[in-house]
Amino acid sequence: MKKKTKTIFIIVILILALIGSVSFTLARHISGIKTSQNRTIAASAQRKSKKSIGINRIKKDIRIFSKNIGVRKAGSRNEHRATEYIKRRLKNIGYRVGKQKFKVGKARSYNVYARKLGRVKTRKIVIGAHYDSKSPSPGANDNASGVATLLELARLYKSKTPKYTILFVFFGAEEKVGKNSNNHHLGSRYFVKRLSSLSRKRTVGMISVDMVGYGRKFHVRSMRRGTMKLVNKLLRFGRRNKYRISFLKDPGRTGWSDHEAFELVGIPAAWIEWRNDPTYHSKRDRYSHLQWSRIRTTTKFLYRFLAN
Repeated sequence: MKKKTKTIFIIVILILALIGSVSFTLARHISGIKTSQNRTIAASAQRKSKKSIGINRIKKDIRIFSKNIGVRKAGSRNEHRATEYIKRRLKNIGYRVGKQKFKVGKARSYNVYARKLGRVKTRKIVIGAHYDSKSPSPGANDNASGVATLLELARLYKSKTPKYTILFVFFGAEEKVGKNSNNHHLGSRYFVKRLSSLSRKRTVGMISVDMVGYGRKFHVRSMRRGTMKLVNKLLRFGRRNKYRISFLKDPGRTGWSDHEAFELVGIPAAWIEWRNDPTYHSKRDRYSHLQWSRIRTTTKFLYRFLAN
């Protein structure tokens, strides 16, 4: 009887050991499945994040420009702080960054740029935004909204190949310097002046993104002193994709944004803007004033347009 009891005891121990082993193996297997699923979900979320518009990143950039840096008068220390911030942001996204220095009276200003190669490498489109502001304005809409839109487009296109090479250009000294009404657009004029004849021929268009954070009406603008090819293409694209966008002539003798210099040398050029904003060039052009849906619409519109 004792021998039989001992045998049963041993069998029970073996069965328990076997159950424990199977449970351990099963637990490891389930854990492995969960880990794999979590990694897949995380990777999927990361891919989605790269493709979706990051409005919180846009808000952060505008907050830094309009609140932390503040008024960014051409050639000033604050404008130079903005220069360095743009450079850091582009480098953190993964771009090689270039910089052009030019004079603003006795001071200096800079254009900052980065390039994303397209499928057609011998043709490029310039998309630009000025980052200075008109004193005493902190320039949330005019034009931190355009700068933040460009930075987000640069991030989105880092993992996507556009049709044409995109040159993201952040212009210094767009606002008028001094009392001469023609003494503006200094960064974009310098940039165009430095283009070779071959580079001009290879530039299929230039889009200025200026004041896209407030307003009821979405416009494509030009001075109508050059080709309307890009303007018409933007309008057709907008209407085809159900955007309520219309043309509005830029009435300025020397233009009201950085498209001017490009348009006058024959490069197809357009200015994207929401209007009207009663606070521009004033202290009231603040972060709290912005309409985020306008910036989101602009970013989405340009992202989709540049892909074609």
